[in-house]
Amino acid sequence: MSTTDWLLVLYTGAVITVIATILLNQGMAKISAGSSAAFTALMPLSTIVMSALFLHESFYWYHFLGIAFVFAGIAFATLPSSRTKRRAPVAAQTKGS
Repeated sequence: MSTTDWLLVLYTGAVITVIATILLNQGMAKISAGSSAAFTALMPLSTIVMSALFLHESFYWYHFLGIAFVFAGIAFATLPSSRTKRRAPVAAQTKGS
């Protein structure tokens, strides 16, 4: 590899990664952890879609399967469950008996 190639690799690895991390951390400071997790789960999906649109990469059946799994994971993570309902402490339950 030439010197230019190594400089481009260094730029991509250092500058782009640092800027992305700073922006991610600033965004996480402004929204809740749950919302942040949902957007983080969408990153592979956006990578697949943008590579197909801009780089004309092939889009296969397993990409659709992966997208379905991502949406299912977000749905399961954000749906309210019976485990999250607040219950009275055990001590409070035993006082009435």
